[in-house]
Amino acid sequence: LKNADGDAINLTTAGTVFFIMRPVAGGSPVRAAATIVTPNPDFDADPDAYHVRYTWTAGDTATVGSYDQEWEIMWPSTRPQTVPNSGYNTVIIEDDLG
Repeated sequence: LKNADGDAINLTTAGTVFFIMRPVAGGSPVRAAATIVTPNPDFDADPDAYHVRYTWTAGDTATVGSYDQEWEIMWPSTRPQTVPNSGYNTVIIEDDLG
């Protein structure tokens, strides 16, 4: 995850990171914990380049459509931080051709 300046967010002291996704047209959001992945010195030049991983569940992709998506970082004793901090990521779930 990166801040507004494009720099990696150091998640060393983060409690939990949540994956949040809701249909653009309205409806119930998905809000589930993601896994914080420690930087790998063999691949990450930046020692603060923590990654997050979300494992999809069957219901997450059951409805075709466009979704707004963001990450919510829970910091100890402070307010949550959302990424991106302006706007949303877009997730598009398409129908199976088969």
